Amino acid sequence: MSAETKAEPDALETKIIRQVEFYFGDRNLRRDKFLLEQVKKDDGWVPFTILMTFNRLKQLSADQDVVASALRKSTILEVSEDGSKLRRPLSSSLPDPLHKRSAEQQLQEQQRTVYAKGFPPDTTLDQLEEYFDQFGQFDIITMRRRKEAGADGKVTIIFKGSVFVEFKRESDAAKFVNEEELKYKDVPLLREHK
Repeated sequence: MSAETKAEPDALETKIIRQVEFYFGDRNLRRDKFLLEQVKKDDGWVPFTILMTFNRLKQLSADQDVVASALRKSTILEVSEDGSKLRRPLSSSLPDPLHKRSAEQQLQEQQRTVYAKGFPPDTTLDQLEEYFDQFGQFDIITMRRRKEAGADGKVTIIFKGSVFVEFKRESDAAKFVNEEELKYKDVPLLREHK
């Protein structure tokens, strides 16, 4: 690999890498039947034309060349030589579906997952990711939401101000829960294990 492909990613590239690594990660593939079916084809390769239809990725960049260039800097994923496809490493086995996980796997996931409440309703996923980065690597942040009907009868989905965060390591989850006092924008957070 050239020095260019190993250069540090900039802010946009970091967001692209994080998002696509999430898509291809065990946590998401267990639930995402469509992407899992794509990964099972063509020796694990998924065409960028498919990835570029994913809404969150399109919000980051609609330019396939920008996305492919960013993902060449991923330490987890592999971009094809022609830049048209992406895959997990061949040495990485596909995850068991949710319903086939052992009790031990479920317990480990639960021990790495925390609940936090006290975030303002206008908080974005990007802001939450930036906040939780300081506590360690995580697999997923799930923003809890509720439906609310307006006076016009139109239903909107509102962030409830609470999240579930699954950290990659149990020690990071414990560190987050056991911190003496944590605040987000000067508001104390309620924190506990799931």
